[in-house]
Amino acid sequence: MKRFWIPLVLVLIHAALVAVMGAAIASSSDGEAEMGWCLFFFIDFPVSLCIFAPPPTFSSTLSSFAVPILFLGTIQWGIIGIVLQTIVNWFHRGKGAEHGDQ
Repeated sequence: MKRFWIPLVLVLIHAALVAVMGAAIASSSDGEAEMGWCLFFFIDFPVSLCIFAPPPTFSSTLSSFAVPILFLGTIQWGIIGIVLQTIVNWFHRGKGAEHGDQ
């Protein structure tokens, strides 16, 4: 896992955010608490366009969005993490080549 630590961290952070939001919504007595899922529209953009189209209303059950948010958002952040890890590894190898440390 040392080689892919960035994707792992991003996936775990996303999953933790979904879990915390789900727990907060489940424990809230406020009827509009489920609108908290809309925060993931911005966190998981552009994948969230698939989840929140058409836009949610107060009459829809937003808690049913938890599974797609967790699944699609986690995949998205895993891919972003792989791209970032590739960039970091590329710079790290380039730096080592300059000093003859390959």
